[in-house]
Amino acid sequence: MKREEEKKEEKTSKKSLFTNPIFYLSIFAFFCYSGLESSCGLWSSSFFCYHWNTDTQKAANLTSLFYFGITAGRFLCGPLSLKMKEKNIIRLGETLMVLGGVLMTLNFSIYLSIVGVAFFGFGCAPIFPAFIRLTPYRFSTKLSQSVMGLQMALAYCGTDIISPVYGYVSKTLGNQFFTLPYLLLFLTVVMIILSETCNRLCEKRDQKLTDKERSYYVLDHQ
Repeated sequence: MKREEEKKEEKTSKKSLFTNPIFYLSIFAFFCYSGLESSCGLWSSSFFCYHWNTDTQKAANLTSLFYFGITAGRFLCGPLSLKMKEKNIIRLGETLMVLGGVLMTLNFSIYLSIVGVAFFGFGCAPIFPAFIRLTPYRFSTKLSQSVMGLQMALAYCGTDIISPVYGYVSKTLGNQFFTLPYLLLFLTVVMIILSETCNRLCEKRDQKLTDKERSYYVLDHQ
């Protein structure tokens, strides 16, 4: 009887998931992040080639700074996660992403764009892992596996849609890859709005949880 009741409760929870605004805010935050990460990694070399007139080999080398930033940032995020909550780690990363994007828009020197790409990669480092770790807090341990699957699906959609569409449009308009930093900033701001709205809704929900309901949520990751 208990198993049947648990199964019914789980089915009800999954159905209510699709009427939960936190669910849509979360998956579209994944969509934006994956789209901006793939766009920066794929089109930064074109940005340096067409905007700063660098040769293709140098542009490719400069693009590697983005991935170096992500790699270095991921190494630092491990010990950092022991001292900071996931929300604050995400906010730190988002701040670095905005800073990096702004530096890329400045036309004073190519070196500002180089530093901007590295900063942007460094800021991207904690976002995806922290979003994943927040899933049991946002949706409970019972639903986290199902939600993670849908989050991954939207993440791949972001990669497969945003980056190719941006490349096609920019090339069609005459290799207008100088617009890359503006795309990155736009997606970053949208992601911040989605993430912070999700945080506020979760905080309001937490105030209404009963003791039994609290046991389903991993509240120490918030």
